[in-house]
Amino acid sequence: MAHHIEENDSMFFVGATPWHGMGTKLDQLATAAEAIEAANLGWHVYQEPVLTSAGVELSDKRLNIRSDTGQPLGVVGTQYKILNNVDAFAFFDAVTMDPNGPKYETAGSLWNGRKVWMLAKMPDCIEVAPGDIVDPYILLSNTHDGSGAVRILETPVRVVCQNTLNAAHASQGRNIRIRHSGDMSFKVSEVQDALGIIRANFEATAELYKALARDYPTPDEVETVLNRLFPETKSDRSTIQKGRVRTLAAAGIGNGNKAVEGTAWALYNGITELTDHHANKDSKRADARDMRLNSFGMGSGLDFKADALQTIREVCLN
Repeated sequence: MAHHIEENDSMFFVGATPWHGMGTKLDQLATAAEAIEAANLGWHVYQEPVLTSAGVELSDKRLNIRSDTGQPLGVVGTQYKILNNVDAFAFFDAVTMDPNGPKYETAGSLWNGRKVWMLAKMPDCIEVAPGDIVDPYILLSNTHDGSGAVRILETPVRVVCQNTLNAAHASQGRNIRIRHSGDMSFKVSEVQDALGIIRANFEATAELYKALARDYPTPDEVETVLNRLFPETKSDRSTIQKGRVRTLAAAGIGNGNKAVEGTAWALYNGITELTDHHANKDSKRADARDMRLNSFGMGSGLDFKADALQTIREVCLN
């Protein structure tokens, strides 16, 4: 099948079935061992030499291979250090200083294992408005194809609609990247310090969300926000217009927005709903759902939501 998650990839989740309708459901937060089993992430990555068609070995290259399927994942340099899935969970447990506690709400892989992620729920929460709760999560994503670093960032989730909120790109201290080089075990204390900053910044994030929920932007301010986020181009006017219309609709009637309708908070959540649940909705690509799953938590959708929050703050609160 073209949809990789159903065949060579897998995932688990806790709670309501996600919009993509896939994965193994667990009744409660998982430990690292439970998450690895439920998401079928027990496989490892090993390396083999890279040969030319003439049989000549490339001395500066290695091929990463998935152990359970034998599938090549990507060509990397000889300095590349593998962070296997089991080790990534152990690393994340050490970073969060919670080696045995059940905290994982979802984990899985994309593109036949080229990308793996795990989402850990933290104990704090924000009540932005009465009954409108945002839970803090820490996301770790890892690649096995050489396309990117290990990445750890704060990703709050709005409970009422499962929209992922993000401001991590606004501050380098809240977006941790670890290169696939050296001994990663020595980087735990460094990442722990950065994670402490992330957790401390969550209080500032809470105040920002509450300020958005108290602010009622004027029509001109809303128009300014939309113009910045959806600039018109001659080649893509239809897509841009759809984005603007869907954002305004979600801001008004989106999940959880009735009580805060007309606020800057509702406008921001209209954008996050568009990004998390409607992006690529009209795409004819066989892997459109894969692309959306990657985008909202780890790719371009994450950047867009961070830009949206910054834009709304600049236009509506200043």
